[in-house]
Amino acid sequence: MHGLDAGRSDAGPIDAGRTDAGLVDAALMDAALMDAGLADSGFADAGLADAGFDAGPSFGYPCDLVVPDDHLTIPDAVAAAPSPGVVCVRAGTHDAAFSLRPHVAVVGEGPATIIRGEITARDLDDPDPTPTLLADFTLEATGNEAIHTCRLGSRSCGDRQINITSGWALHLSSLEINMPAVGSTYCLHTDLAWLGGSLTMEDSRCASSRGIRFLGAVRQTAPASRFDVTLERNRFERGVAGAMREPIELLIGSGGTCGSTPAAPGTRVNALVRNNELFEVTGDAVYLIQCLDLAPADDRASDYVFTYNTITGAPTARVAYAFWNNSSNGHGPRWSVVNNLYYGFMGETYNGPVPDVAASNLRLDTSPFVDVATGDLRLAPGASPIDVADPGYVVAVDVAGDPRPIDGDASGSAEHDVGAREYAP
Repeated sequence: MHGLDAGRSDAGPIDAGRTDAGLVDAALMDAALMDAGLADSGFADAGLADAGFDAGPSFGYPCDLVVPDDHLTIPDAVAAAPSPGVVCVRAGTHDAAFSLRPHVAVVGEGPATIIRGEITARDLDDPDPTPTLLADFTLEATGNEAIHTCRLGSRSCGDRQINITSGWALHLSSLEINMPAVGSTYCLHTDLAWLGGSLTMEDSRCASSRGIRFLGAVRQTAPASRFDVTLERNRFERGVAGAMREPIELLIGSGGTCGSTPAAPGTRVNALVRNNELFEVTGDAVYLIQCLDLAPADDRASDYVFTYNTITGAPTARVAYAFWNNSSNGHGPRWSVVNNLYYGFMGETYNGPVPDVAASNLRLDTSPFVDVATGDLRLAPGASPIDVADPGYVVAVDVAGDPRPIDGDASGSAEHDVGAREYAP
């Protein structure tokens, strides 16, 4: 991860209206920040209609059980599969609500594998840090949330927070998550306590009124809490209910007043948010809290990095803030915001404490895209984000899996572009 050495900057008073920042005392698991990989995301180079992943004629993983060949339903196959194991689901529509088991992957044949229902990840507590995989299918949610840590069928979900005693790790890859009902909310909503966990979401699309909400509560005494979040090469966009509000929420704290409770020595909190498109956002694009009192060594080993993302506002209800940091100054983890592209804002870039590092971000009032109205966020020829990114933050591909950097301005030198897309002449 990119180290952050800058001091914290003061910012004016923040909106204290949110109550999410006061999180329960607990702890989280030890898991290394996962490299989301450099594989082709499968996103097409156009907009909404073409933003899905490549289907392919067969499964991309070795199958232990196949639905409906070996078991008629996904819940039955997940229950019967070995751990570790892989449940493969053939193309077609499958009505299923099911609970994940540790290290039992569920994979489809691409977007033609449609699962209508909900998935709970509340039973993934396991000493083996290998993530449980969901990959290569379309999930059409029939409840309030698509993937969550609630009990199946719970509408109010008063038991969302789960105490992790060994470890929790979930990996989402090449999913298309749709919230078809008006009023439906998150594509993913988890709440982890005790030994916590890691989440990787890559090469996926979330179409809803909200995106992902990752809640965590760190312990104040040993054993220390550790968790990691990687969001890479995803697209968050509006569902049928209209523009998406706060597509990314990272709410990890230790309870009480912001920064008042020291985290246990050894606590590690890391997030990498890179190469994502947040399209037609209203309200705020990223909502986070920065309220951990970390020991110096833990602070140096913890950070949030937001880099090479593109954020666009909705046509009629534009983005209020790119980042709402509902915190007070001087707390961890440190965070950096570099090489991001913003378009269609009505408010300031930051609300609350500003980043420890902020560099080469562009905020534009004139569209630099091929056709923002249709969701085509490729950079237009001659657009100002081309070849002007901070070279200190290097990434090999863009949101579409196309290589970076490319000499987009014919200067004779290949330089990275600001935002999620690399311009190719």
